[in-house]
Amino acid sequence: MVMKMLVVKKMIIFMLPIFSLFLSLNGSHAKDFCVDTESKLYAALTNSQSNGSYDTIRIVTGIYNGNFIYASSEKYGLKIEGGYSQDCTSRTRNPSATVLDGNNSGSVLVVSVNKGVQIDIKNVTVRHGNANQGGGIYAYCGGIEDNTKCSISITNSIFTENSAGKGGGAYLDTYMNWSSFGAIVFDNNLITNNSADYGGGVFTNAFNSAEIKLINNLFLHNSSNGSGGGINTSSGLNGRTILYNNILAKNSAQHGGGAFLDHYDGDLYVINNDVIENSSTQTGGGIRLDMGVDDSRAFLHNNIIWENLSGSGNDIYIQNDWNNNYLPSLVRLLNNDFDKTHAGLYIQIPFSVHSSNLNANPLLIAPANGNFYLRKGSPCINAGNNNAPELPLYDKSGSTRIYSSTVDMGAYEYRAPFRSEFRSQATGDGWVLESAEASGKGGSFNKSGVTFRLGDDASNRQYRSILSFDTSTLPDDAIISEVKLRINKQNLVGADPFTSLGNIILDVRRGAFSNNDSLQITDFQAIVSMSKAGIIRSKPLRGSWYGCNLVTDAFKFINRTGLTQFRLEFITGTNKDRVADYMRFYSGNAGPAYQPELIVSYYKP
Repeated sequence: MVMKMLVVKKMIIFMLPIFSLFLSLNGSHAKDFCVDTESKLYAALTNSQSNGSYDTIRIVTGIYNGNFIYASSEKYGLKIEGGYSQDCTSRTRNPSATVLDGNNSGSVLVVSVNKGVQIDIKNVTVRHGNANQGGGIYAYCGGIEDNTKCSISITNSIFTENSAGKGGGAYLDTYMNWSSFGAIVFDNNLITNNSADYGGGVFTNAFNSAEIKLINNLFLHNSSNGSGGGINTSSGLNGRTILYNNILAKNSAQHGGGAFLDHYDGDLYVINNDVIENSSTQTGGGIRLDMGVDDSRAFLHNNIIWENLSGSGNDIYIQNDWNNNYLPSLVRLLNNDFDKTHAGLYIQIPFSVHSSNLNANPLLIAPANGNFYLRKGSPCINAGNNNAPELPLYDKSGSTRIYSSTVDMGAYEYRAPFRSEFRSQATGDGWVLESAEASGKGGSFNKSGVTFRLGDDASNRQYRSILSFDTSTLPDDAIISEVKLRINKQNLVGADPFTSLGNIILDVRRGAFSNNDSLQITDFQAIVSMSKAGIIRSKPLRGSWYGCNLVTDAFKFINRTGLTQFRLEFITGTNKDRVADYMRFYSGNAGPAYQPELIVSYYKP
């Protein structure tokens, strides 16, 4: 804490220079470390354990192998930040630039303090840990002192390929006495491909008057042998647990494939999350909720819980009478989208499900490719509850949470996407004619004509054509929601090839075919990034314009740094009638009103 004055005995006030005012939360001077090697990181952690100060360890970008431990009984906090330049004067916020690797031989990073302190960890990648608790990170703070606060905050980090008994990616624990307060904040992290017996992604444990906040995270492909494939939370007396703007997808467990929420006492809020395609072998494919004492309460609002799979309760499993006294804890389900049938929802002591809950395909753009934005026309748009408790002000992308009059369901608010239009470039597009019937190789080409050709010639040789778009103006972080390709027919030679050769298929290449921006003969057979990225059918879109939408799997091949090229051909190379049958479409050499178009719709996070 920076202070401009200190009050001492007899109320004498001494003005101190600003550069000497770096104080810890409890009044002790702070110490900074800049580390760029494993040995310096070890030394900084060791020194910080007992130097009587609030410490900040700044880690220079790079890979650090080892098992790094900070274990202290001091009443001072610790901050660990990755992403720094060599002299620690500047920093990137990309967590993949600073990697802590545990070599599968223990927890990668341990921060354990038996006092009420503040622990902050941010901007690091933690991988290849293997431990009993906290394969990636083990963080603990607690104590028996009165009127103290224990805080663990982990933000903007990546946890991958860690394993543990509890908390494959991270194990976070606070233990305070009755007059103190604990807090866990886990914010804007990527947790993927971790495993554990309990809490494949993260396990949180808070005892006595503690708050757990899991917000803005992506849990993907984590697994648990027991409970909580993505998340396993455990809260104690007078607990408060908040989950919002999280995405839990394709996680698995025995119980609670996406999340296992063990809520003994206090209030639990699950607001505006996406829980998609998780699985469990026994209960709660999406979420399993275990309530505790009779006056514990849970509020589930504005969530999309969809296409999860389980032995009981595909989407939601609720145990609301933990002590079997026939007095169920309060669970409120409002404005969610999930399978409301017996297969999708299990409730120990049943209650009426409110009509504000939907049972409809949420129409996410491409969840299989990690795109969980809502499509235009989604039933989840404007279908949430503005009065939901703990409603976040922003969605997972950082955009204002209520965009129109009513909040949407799920982690993202729907907005009309941005749209960029590109025209095919004349130097890179044109037709290539096969060298001989069924040779599969180019023999001649033309890149100067105002049209390109698709079909075959009188020697039963196939025409293939290349379209070339400079898509480098797309933002690097663009989240593509739709890609349309449009071509304009000039005329027809011979019979309509759609009749005898089938539809036109599109292959996409991130970058240039033959690794040359200019059209080449070898573009006929050059390797593609993805085949059959789209299909153009015989019916025009309007007038003489033909086209199609690309499949979502092709979106990742739209190049943000250079050319995106397409190779077009009819499914059948030739009808073998020794007559030229081909269509002419306008190329990049034609006037702007006729040139091929690529239309990319996208969101910016």
